[in-house]
Amino acid sequence: MKILPITIHISFILTSLFCQCYSLSPDLTEVVNPISLEISVYDVSVNSVEIDWHFKDDSAKSTLSCDLVYGPVKDESQVKVFTRIQLTEENIIKLNHLENNMTYHMYMVCHNGTEEKIQSNALQFTTGIKTVPLTYVMPSSTFHHSSIPRENFYSRDEDYARTVRSSSVILGAVCGIVGFLIINVTIVMAVRKYSHRQMRRRRILEIEERDYDEFPYLRPEE
Repeated sequence: MKILPITIHISFILTSLFCQCYSLSPDLTEVVNPISLEISVYDVSVNSVEIDWHFKDDSAKSTLSCDLVYGPVKDESQVKVFTRIQLTEENIIKLNHLENNMTYHMYMVCHNGTEEKIQSNALQFTTGIKTVPLTYVMPSSTFHHSSIPRENFYSRDEDYARTVRSSSVILGAVCGIVGFLIINVTIVMAVRKYSHRQMRRRRILEIEERDYDEFPYLRPEE
């Protein structure tokens, strides 16, 4: 008769252990997505743009398939998708065949093989214009960036344009001064040459008149 209480006690212990183990196991139905994605304009030209992208967790990018969605701002119905993006170590995506002097909107969407989507911030840029791009939605300070510093093409182009303008102004001023001096020297030399020629002619005339007066026999016979 003592077997029944012992069996009930053992069953209770096993049930308690099973419940504790089940409560400690994670809920597999909940999808946790800690990855964040940011894109920005790296460089822009007349008909192309280079996009710089960053993941908060760089180790997860190898398992992702990403698309770049873009289109002109003035006509939102014209949406194009650049698919099968190769996520290389340089973190640079080049997009060609764009229209010159056109403002585009763009964002990036990545899939990790499930129904979950990782969407980046949206940005705008204008082809052919070197200006700082408009980015929003996600602050760049929260993202992990590569340890290799990237050169900012926008600041480089602005500094280069400023340097070229300054050099052009200085070169123009120097050329103007040199040209002015050359013109003045040429005029002075021409005036002096003309003066010397006139003085020489007057001197010759004076000598001829003197010889005519002093030596009558040199006069032609009438």
